Amino acid sequence: MAKLKLSDPGDPTVRQSGIGGSDSAAIAGLNKWRTPLDVYLEKRGLTEDIDSEAAEWGTILEPVLLRQYAKRREVFLLGRDEDGDPTMWDPMGDPNPARSLGHLLDTVRDPCYKWRMCHLDGVVLDDEANPVRLLESKTSSAYRSQEWGDEDTDEVPEEYVIQCQHNAGVFKAAHKLALPVDLMALIGGQKFRVYNIAYRESLDEKLLGMERLFWDRVQEEDAPEPTERDAPALARLYPEDEGEEKVIGPESSLNSLAMHLSEVKEEEKRVQAARAQAEVNFKAEMKDLAKMIGDGWSVTWKQTKDSVKVDWEAAFKQLAKDFIELDFNEVDAHVAEIESAHTQSKDGYRRFTFRFDKEGD
Repeated sequence: MAKLKLSDPGDPTVRQSGIGGSDSAAIAGLNKWRTPLDVYLEKRGLTEDIDSEAAEWGTILEPVLLRQYAKRREVFLLGRDEDGDPTMWDPMGDPNPARSLGHLLDTVRDPCYKWRMCHLDGVVLDDEANPVRLLESKTSSAYRSQEWGDEDTDEVPEEYVIQCQHNAGVFKAAHKLALPVDLMALIGGQKFRVYNIAYRESLDEKLLGMERLFWDRVQEEDAPEPTERDAPALARLYPEDEGEEKVIGPESSLNSLAMHLSEVKEEEKRVQAARAQAEVNFKAEMKDLAKMIGDGWSVTWKQTKDSVKVDWEAAFKQLAKDFIELDFNEVDAHVAEIESAHTQSKDGYRRFTFRFDKEGD
């Protein structure tokens, strides 16, 4: 295991030294992008945790959101600027260096459980520089906009509720202050919202219990069972085969697993055939209709646009062959001629789409 470090949230080894807020949500099975096995492999140093481009942009935009929060809420706010330096934004949104308060932004650890930690995006301070609220910053795709409720409520994706509760619990343990968390969200790149997550001691205790069990498994090298989403994690863990074979005896539980997989595949074939037959039945009823609407369902069978594809590899080979024989003034016309010769048009087709709205959706 990596040596325990007490600060410096920018150090990658800090992630391996304990459980943070986003880890907590993943351990609970609520993170859409990470599973408990992903977290386990990271803590054991068995796989590299690579931030997505979306996460990278979230980090880039974080100082912008902090400044907007300070201006809109007219408060003093401690966070980090674009260079990662501790900064205080005043109620006008103007930044000022705040190195003397930078310790509040270091890795915060529960003094009783050093492995339980959090990294705060920001802290709201009163006139005497005392923390009064914690801040979490998120950027969210427009495709997830329906997961966010009205501003100044706690109607946010459940994984973020867990993350905020974890952070508030660690901060309380470290500083003896039970503070609420304001979650800033930039939704779809243009809607700035602030949500309020109150600290709940009962939930904090449940999270602590769950995290203790998980951390014990990390120490004991007892990996959690993989879920249906863990194919990428297993591929990273075992990227290559060693060319060996193993004969499984009749008493092995793998025989039951093999039988189950065979049955699932047969069921999958049956479902695919049933789906194909149902779609064919709909198409036979629709004939040349583009759309049908029923009681809680709709189905479309619309023509897609024609497409054009150029075989650029063949075109460039032809151009390279002919170029030395061309006069300079003939190049443009010849390029257009070659492009046309290697362009294929493909007619559109009718795309079938079925939607069924369940009651209450």
